Amino acid sequence: MDFLWIILLFLIGLVAVIWPDKLWKLEHFLTVKNGEPSEFYLAVSRVAGVFFMLAAIICGLIFIAL
Repeated sequence: MDFLWIILLFLIGLVAVIWPDKLWKLEHFLTVKNGEPSEFYLAVSRVAGVFFMLAAIICGLIFIAL
């Protein structure tokens, strides 16, 4: 069951890296009408996605080792 959280963390990171604009629309679809994310948001989202994927890989390796 704990391994599912690691997979979910990796998938969220992957979405943030590949489709940060879709992630922004998912986060803000109730608050902003016809809005677009800034370039800064897209860059930070991609960086955070890489960190999420790295954290998932590290946690997965630790989970396997224990």
